[in-house]
Amino acid sequence: MLRLQCAHGANERPDMTDSTAKRDAAKLKAKSQFATSERREAAFKEEITRERLARESKTAKLRKLRLAKELEDKETAIKSAAEKAAGKAGAKKRPARKKAPPA
Repeated sequence: MLRLQCAHGANERPDMTDSTAKRDAAKLKAKSQFATSERREAAFKEEITRERLARESKTAKLRKLRLAKELEDKETAIKSAAEKAAGKAGAKKRPARKKAPPA
């Protein structure tokens, strides 16, 4: 009967701790890369959220200023119209001229 001999000898079994160590190292590397990717993604989402909040704050501020300006313009227009109306009502009418008799 012919026996094949392995590189590690006939009676030796392959070292399981070596393959387990390689597998564990690969798992650790994969977990590390995944964690790095997750941190990068979380930082990106946080930055997007900060930018959105800043944009919303700026928009709210500008809207508030625009509404205040519109209110001021409306009040000015009402005041101006009231002054014009008071000016017309207070103005005295000139007496009507009598037409000169035909000559």
